[in-house]
Amino acid sequence: MENRTFTDLAVFNALNMNEFELINFIKDEDSLIVRAHSGSPNLFWAEIKFLWIGYIACPTYFFDVQLRMATETEIANVGPHKNASKLYCFEDTLATENETRDRFFIAANAVEITVYYGGENLDKMLSRATVNDI
Repeated sequence: MENRTFTDLAVFNALNMNEFELINFIKDEDSLIVRAHSGSPNLFWAEIKFLWIGYIACPTYFFDVQLRMATETEIANVGPHKNASKLYCFEDTLATENETRDRFFIAANAVEITVYYGGENLDKMLSRATVNDI
């Protein structure tokens, strides 16, 4: 099993992970790990580590979202958090124009994404992002 670590949210979204689960809170670091996969959790998955979190507003399991930085309006609605400088948003990708998109928020100082993949998934990994991006 190989892995690559990066911080670029666009590169992560290009991997089309669609199932997410909060799996671990590391108290000593005030960090949260969210596991993501696309149906093969033992063959191709990612661990999204939110570092020094100050706020969590999301379910323990969710699906069909993309990860992005929150907008200025969302930041104003959620409010500032002493321990976290950035607000990340998981946004629903399946809502239609007439539906309100679900949005889940995590405030943290940084994010670190590690993708795990076997040799058979290397082409999938590299076709979605250039080697320089990851």
